Amino acid sequence: LNLLEPKFRELKKLKGELQTRKEKLKAKLEELKKVTSELKRVEENLLKTSRRLEQINYSPEREAQVRFLLQRAKEKWELLTKSQRLKDTLLRLERGITSLKGEVKKAEEKLKGVENLLKGKEREFSLYLLTKDLKEGDPCPICGKPLTDLKTRVCGDIDLDEIKKLQEQEEALRKTLEEKNRKLQALEVKREEVLSQLKETEQKLSQMEEIPSESELKGELENLLALKGEREKLEKLLKELEEGKTALASKKASLEGEINSEKQALERDEKNLTAWVEEVKQTLRGIYQSLNLKPPKDKNPFLHLKEVLNEKISSFEREKEELLNLLTQKEKRVSRLSTALEREKSLLHETERKIANLLEELNDLKGEMTQRGWKGEEPSLLLEKLKNLPQLEEKLKKLEEQISVVKANLKKLGEELKGIDSETLKEIPLLEQKLTSLEGKLSQTLSRLGFVKEKLTEFDRKLELKSRLEETLNELRQREVLLKTLKDDFRSDRLIDFVVNRAVEDIVTLAGEYLFNLSQRYRFVNRGGEIFVLDLFEDTQRNIKTLSGGETFLASLSFALALGDYVGSGGGVESLFIDEGFGTLDKEKLEKIGELFEKLKLSLNKVVGVVTHLEELAEYFDQRIEVIPSAEGSKIRVVNG
Repeated sequence: LNLLEPKFRELKKLKGELQTRKEKLKAKLEELKKVTSELKRVEENLLKTSRRLEQINYSPEREAQVRFLLQRAKEKWELLTKSQRLKDTLLRLERGITSLKGEVKKAEEKLKGVENLLKGKEREFSLYLLTKDLKEGDPCPICGKPLTDLKTRVCGDIDLDEIKKLQEQEEALRKTLEEKNRKLQALEVKREEVLSQLKETEQKLSQMEEIPSESELKGELENLLALKGEREKLEKLLKELEEGKTALASKKASLEGEINSEKQALERDEKNLTAWVEEVKQTLRGIYQSLNLKPPKDKNPFLHLKEVLNEKISSFEREKEELLNLLTQKEKRVSRLSTALEREKSLLHETERKIANLLEELNDLKGEMTQRGWKGEEPSLLLEKLKNLPQLEEKLKKLEEQISVVKANLKKLGEELKGIDSETLKEIPLLEQKLTSLEGKLSQTLSRLGFVKEKLTEFDRKLELKSRLEETLNELRQREVLLKTLKDDFRSDRLIDFVVNRAVEDIVTLAGEYLFNLSQRYRFVNRGGEIFVLDLFEDTQRNIKTLSGGETFLASLSFALALGDYVGSGGGVESLFIDEGFGTLDKEKLEKIGELFEKLKLSLNKVVGVVTHLEELAEYFDQRIEVIPSAEGSKIRVVNG
């Protein structure tokens, strides 16, 4: 019992610990419930956010297209302005040409009048020269007919100064006319150029008829940018919700694992404890039943049992001692009386047997005498038998005396036995039986105490084993949670796909930005892991295999720049060196590559280095490092500008 009592307290302590663990488990269940509720709320918000995100009609391709159309709308406006300006110029030219044509016509008419007048004067002067030395009747130098009325034909004075003035006037008018004709021709050429430019502008404008106005595109762009901002906020919120969902799911899984493990451990420990407690209780009940006692409700059963057993044992010991003393006395007296009684009884039985034998012989003799009536017998035989009769009578007398003595002794013994209380005699076997029962119960109790002691020893061993197993179990649980987390995070079908997909998305987005900056026409789009080129001019998607050589180079360069930015972990790549084997390109492609590098210098804030042996390509770079081979070894020369 001294060993059983602290073990019982240990059992109560373990029961309290189990209750504490149950309360902690209950708290974890409450936490799991909250986490599950929070996870459900996050999933609902995630679903709502995803639906809102789907409802936002924003497309980066449309934004790029609108920006492109806005640029085209600006070009259209510039072309419209240019067209109007050309029309105004053309109108001015038409007016100038019309005015100049009028001046030319007037100049021509005036020149013609001067020419006619000059021709008349010159003809008169020619006639004068021809006829001044002729007389009437002389043959005409022109037709050969005789001249008549010569004075009438040639009269008046010839004014040579007037002719000279007319000639000078004619020359001046002719030069003026030629100048006006040159101006007219220049204006007409200018008009043709303006008409050609106007036609080209009108043709370009005709190709831009479907392009909306700049104000409409600006409004749509503002709307798209607002949607983009809202989308970015929702995407950021979606990402935060995804991260929150992942964290809550991980926490939920961890809590569920801990709760399941703790439940199993609690069930196992509670089952073991219940079995051990029940075993101890069963032992106690057996002890109480064996003592015909009921366990107390308000007292420690071990202390109570200890007191009862100690009291019982003390009482048993005292009662046993008293009974043993009384029994010894009674047994001695009874033994003495019993011995004497047995001796007298034996003597009485022997005497009665002898008397019975003598009586039997006597009866036999009397019967034979009666039967025979002395007939058929010799007297001598009868006398012979009768000789023994006094001896028999003597014996019989002695026996009778012995019987009297035995009866007297028996009477005396009976009187002595009457002095012994009959109840006392009856108690002797009962006391012996009770003593034997008490000794059996004492032995049984001691045996049970030995059994309980063995159980307690086994219980100590199990408690020690349980403590070691709990420490091992806690370590294994911690390792299990860690390994489970690592397993979930580093699964080959999750980690690699996640990293690769995120990397591809980021790189394709960056490469698309670079490609658009370089080409002002193309972007990259990722469709289910396959990369396409979005043609913003045609609003179509093309496979990258369909790109031309220059376009492929632009695409490769864009991906190289994007990959450099991505690998740079946010710092970006500040310089880029390209050695693509430009010697295999023809002149036309080299010119395109040169134009590309011109764009790179204008559009990229990066140092671009090109390794080439072609002077035509090197000329596109103001800053160069030239390698000059020589017999003493290669040298370098830095060229700036």
